Amino acid sequence: MRGSSTKKSPVVDDNHPTTIRCAIYTRKSTEEGLEQEFNSLDAQREAAEAYITSQRHEGWVCLPQKYDDGGYTGGNMERPALRRLMADIEAKHIDAVVVYKVDRLSRSLLDFSRIMEVLDRAGVSFVSVTQQFNTTNSMGRLTLNILLSFAQFEREIIAERTRDKIGAAKRKGKWMFALCALVILFGLSFIWLFCINWVIENSMSSSLTEFESSEFAMCKGWE
Repeated sequence: MRGSSTKKSPVVDDNHPTTIRCAIYTRKSTEEGLEQEFNSLDAQREAAEAYITSQRHEGWVCLPQKYDDGGYTGGNMERPALRRLMADIEAKHIDAVVVYKVDRLSRSLLDFSRIMEVLDRAGVSFVSVTQQFNTTNSMGRLTLNILLSFAQFEREIIAERTRDKIGAAKRKGKWMFALCALVILFGLSFIWLFCINWVIENSMSSSLTEFESSEFAMCKGWE
């Protein structure tokens, strides 16, 4: 019919997979060199962007948001860009996290396992460009499970050591309490003996004074 139009329902093409939104995280431990026009953070991002571009056929796209932590250690999770990244992951704004190397995300196995747990709950993949670490495939997930197993082992070892230290401290505390009680008891005994000795000496001195006074009176009477 003239002037009319018909809308076709969208056709799902298996050759065009769903879009995977990739967030690039970069980090440098020191601020040295960050003032340069092209610094370490830029180099990391460039490598990650190139990897994402190579996976464009899989539907990978690079998000424009930058998660750069310049001058922050990887030994803890107190990093502003990392906090923003984790918040966006929990808000379902990201499908994959891409880093240049695993240690850019974290140098602590325990922290890394915690981050991976958050990613796993949100259904977010993790990719390390230079180490071929990619949890979007079975080999990557196997590697991740091995790392998480070691992290769990480390947690259990730390827990056991903590319990041993607490037990030793308690035992030492009981011994120290007994020692302190003995010292206090000895001190009180010394004070008690000193008081008794003082009372005895004063009593004897008073009695001697009274005796001398009576002797003097008797001698005066005899005169």
